[in-house]
Amino acid sequence: MNPLRLSLLREQVEGSKSAVARYWLTANSDQRSAICYIARLNPDAHAEQAITAMAKGDREAIRQAVIRLEWQSLFHGCMSHYEWHEGCVPAEQPRGKPKETTYQAERLERSKHLLNTLVNQHPPVNYGQKKTPITGAANT
Repeated sequence: MNPLRLSLLREQVEGSKSAVARYWLTANSDQRSAICYIARLNPDAHAEQAITAMAKGDREAIRQAVIRLEWQSLFHGCMSHYEWHEGCVPAEQPRGKPKETTYQAERLERSKHLLNTLVNQHPPVNYGQKKTPITGAANT
């Protein structure tokens, strides 16, 4: 199977927010090569590459080349900056460092501490005493 078609299938499964990748695939290889040539990119490498696999600068160069060639009809008018850059990023792809979900445990710990301070305003009788480990042996 063509690697370009395989990457398009992967994008459709992952849920891309833009149809630019699909329109890039429907353009024939000569049109893609001409666009890459006008964009001053290597046609051999970039014409067979998926739009989402390209760097942001390369996508912008291709978008500008399509505008210069007046081939916006190839992309059905999808020429906005958003559709070519943010829209081409798959929806499930993380954009930054993922958040850790420890905030619930920290919140629970803070609420326990607050409740203990409100309920137990006086220290317990055995405050400061060290506990002996339970070993199962009789204390002598």
